[in-house]
Amino acid sequence: MPQAEAIVREAGFDDFEAVRSLRLRFGLGDDSPQDWRSLWLDNPALARTTHLPIGWVLEAERRIVGFVGSIPTQVAFGEQTLLAVSAHAMTIEPEYRRSYRLSLNAPLFSLEGVDLVLNTSANYGSGRIVQAFGAVPVPSPDYDRSLFWVLRPGAFLRAYLRRRVASRLLAAALGWCGAGLLAADRVVRRRRPTRPGGATDLSICEIDQIGEEFDGLWARKTREPLRLMSVRTAETLRWHFRQSPGAHWAKAVCCSRAGRLAGYAIIMRQDAPDVGLARIRIADLLAENDDPEVIDDLLWASYQQARRDRVSVLELVGFPGTIRARLARGKPYSRQLDAWPYFYRAARTELQARLGSEQAWYACPYDGDDTILAAVGSQAPAP
Repeated sequence: MPQAEAIVREAGFDDFEAVRSLRLRFGLGDDSPQDWRSLWLDNPALARTTHLPIGWVLEAERRIVGFVGSIPTQVAFGEQTLLAVSAHAMTIEPEYRRSYRLSLNAPLFSLEGVDLVLNTSANYGSGRIVQAFGAVPVPSPDYDRSLFWVLRPGAFLRAYLRRRVASRLLAAALGWCGAGLLAADRVVRRRRPTRPGGATDLSICEIDQIGEEFDGLWARKTREPLRLMSVRTAETLRWHFRQSPGAHWAKAVCCSRAGRLAGYAIIMRQDAPDVGLARIRIADLLAENDDPEVIDDLLWASYQQARRDRVSVLELVGFPGTIRARLARGKPYSRQLDAWPYFYRAARTELQARLGSEQAWYACPYDGDDTILAAVGSQAPAP
């Protein structure tokens, strides 16, 4: 049982150091005041609302023992622009979890003027909490399976085994022994993306170079068949993937046809240092009319960047079934995630019903906090 009675109150910027200390005690990664300013002052979604809380803290005897953040995001659904909030960085000390975890999260689901509440990086525990408030899994059948390509078999196996073998020496030995077999499987089964040779130009640009050509692509995407999509204007993309000191980097892989942007992928360096895994993740991918050749080119270029960076794994989670089916032509490996990561609840019954089919969504990690560089911690789950 808790040692003292606790209260839930709205969080403020003055709580930064106490929340940072709480997160660090549980190995959830570091933050900076600059990160908080970016999340809750520079966020383009705030142009649609006068005030939204940055989150809530659980306080006992003037000590913060719990926190959940709330990141505003804009989503497009046809001609409508909706306001969503994404749960972020929920942390609560063990002795308070049973009695106060619902109380800490309740304000998130009662915000006025919010159309959707999202949790896109849930674990088993937080998934059960949001379901208690009526949130349901996003209707994407394979959202709890990642696809990944192994580029350095020995390094990948050593990282994989360090999670499952107590002895580091034994994990290293087994990794060396299995590297040859894994390398042979990659060659024999051709487990790598290939470029179709279409009439496209590929380039890599830094996040701060994202410009008006991305606005043009986004405008064309909003005229395609109805799907719920997080807003991807150039301004929003630059904010979402902004660089901050010590953060993992992100780059944009761009695919153009006849001088016009036809699609892009945002790739992020997101290592798992606790097991020594060097990894690049595909955080976002968009192609005009879901063009399969553009998708092929974006995957191929992302893979080539991963080779140049000498990482062990290129990985992605989510995206619609049609996109995943095209990516699967590169014969990736797959793994089951520990828990379903993506839940949502709409404020209106009518909207909840319209979002009940797979075809209504373009769901991917870009939708929430898992890929915002200002919010990414140093610990990321590894295969």
